[in-house]
Amino acid sequence: VPLGANGKIDLNNVADATHYIVDVQGWYVNTMAPTISCPTEYKAGSWTTHSDGADIVCKVTAHPSADSDSYLITLLNDDPIDTLPLTSDNGASVNVTIPGTPGWHRVTAIITNAMGDTEEQEFAFGLNATAPSATLTAIENATPESLMDLSSLKKTTSGAVAIQTTDEVAVTVPNSATDRITLDPTASDSASTILSAALPFAAGATAAVSETDGVVSYNNQNGSSTVPIVHSDGAVQVATVIETAQAPTRFAYPLGLPEGSQIATTEDGALVITDSSGFFIGSLNAPWAKDARGADVPTRYEVDGDTVTQVVDISNVDSFPVVADPDLWTTIKNVAGCALDIASWTLPAAKAVQKLAKVEKIIKSSKKVIKAYNELGGKLDKVMKSLKKYVANKSSLSKKKVGAWGTIISLVGAGLFELLGIGNCVELVKSFAVRK
Repeated sequence: VPLGANGKIDLNNVADATHYIVDVQGWYVNTMAPTISCPTEYKAGSWTTHSDGADIVCKVTAHPSADSDSYLITLLNDDPIDTLPLTSDNGASVNVTIPGTPGWHRVTAIITNAMGDTEEQEFAFGLNATAPSATLTAIENATPESLMDLSSLKKTTSGAVAIQTTDEVAVTVPNSATDRITLDPTASDSASTILSAALPFAAGATAAVSETDGVVSYNNQNGSSTVPIVHSDGAVQVATVIETAQAPTRFAYPLGLPEGSQIATTEDGALVITDSSGFFIGSLNAPWAKDARGADVPTRYEVDGDTVTQVVDISNVDSFPVVADPDLWTTIKNVAGCALDIASWTLPAAKAVQKLAKVEKIIKSSKKVIKAYNELGGKLDKVMKSLKKYVANKSSLSKKKVGAWGTIISLVGAGLFELLGIGNCVELVKSFAVRK
């Protein structure tokens, strides 16, 4: 007799009283994947013009569970938003409200059971307030995830500044390409350092043009465009759109760094920036480039003093435009506060059992998180020691552990650290999250 989705069978006699003999030989939990349904006009993996800016509601549904320790975890743009218990009699459903703002939006639903097995489902789509330009379309096609969690700020119509955030990290993008992009985290941490970068081919570039909220572009008038992308967490990406085979292939970013700073290259091609005392102040994720078909294009960094140049090999490309992105940098904010939180971290005895149970459930929310957690030691005290090293100097950890932290931070970092009571690390770890 096949079991139901909840691991049960129903036996019903239709006449006289019946004597049943039931022999359970054994069975396996088959965790059923959740479902995500969104309004029909929004197609998974596609972009839609959404001019009125109204919120969009998607529904996540989970089947009944086969045990009493199963949960439905929902995330929006990689941030956990809800955790619901499942029972053998009832499933669960939750409405996820997606803001109708421009950019890429992703709903993720995860079911986890008592044994740590998980089933995941994902639904992602993009919104444009108006028809996108050819430059923005190239980025949307090549790397839609780069347009997730955009700053909601619009480009100013006049003055020297095109976009300037007022969050803990003040990001300034200029109207003129000859001025520098700056990131100033001193509003939240007096020990932090202002970082800046000049843009490639700035002398011949046009003034900034608004592409969408948080995104502007400069036409370099040489077959390429430079496109700063400002995210709500204080991170900045600078994408390059290479339009033709005759365009330049070297894009230099002179960085404004404190005297005595060093730029080191990691095994995966990323760059780590430290000040004169060796303290971690910023990073550039490994560069990448894709052609119009989505195929990878060879690219690398070259470092000369404080100038970082992204080199893109388009010699074998026959499908333009090519989009390249050096993930300019993510700033380090609240470093001192986070380090202090970790150094003095203790779990109150009265709440230890309850909190650790919740921590365990968050860790079990994804097979990827479980694997990463085990790679960091598999125990909370070892993981906290690893986090301290990660915050102080990411390059001091092995490539494998850095990758494990990237997985944990991108999937459950903020929720996990809030639960552990190290709130100063929440925004910091978001800025560490790897963008691909």
